Amino acid sequence: MTHMHKSQLIIEILKRLANELDESAALVDDLHELVELAARAGVAQDNGFLCSAQNIDILQQRLACLSHFVSELAELTPSHWVVESHEAAKKLKLSKLAERFSHSGDGPLAHWEHEAGEIEMF
Repeated sequence: MTHMHKSQLIIEILKRLANELDESAALVDDLHELVELAARAGVAQDNGFLCSAQNIDILQQRLACLSHFVSELAELTPSHWVVESHEAAKKLKLSKLAERFSHSGDGPLAHWEHEAGEIEMF
């Protein structure tokens, strides 16, 4: 038995993607607190640490820029274009993330939140 999935407006998917990128950039920006703690502990003198700290800035900037890029694409996308995104969303591993991208917009979705059992520690 096959399940029929609703098509979604591409513009809505792009807006959700831009939002995910923007929220991810904000999460990465919060990592600066870890850098400050490490600097106070004297770890900041290590070259590897300094490179990693700079990578936090680079990652945050890239995510923010990609968010703006995708937002602009959404603005340029014809409002009638649709796509069935269920198959693509199945590739996403975090369940709430997959839900946000497979959702057809027929109701409110919960804002990003940490999911129990979906945290990976080093």
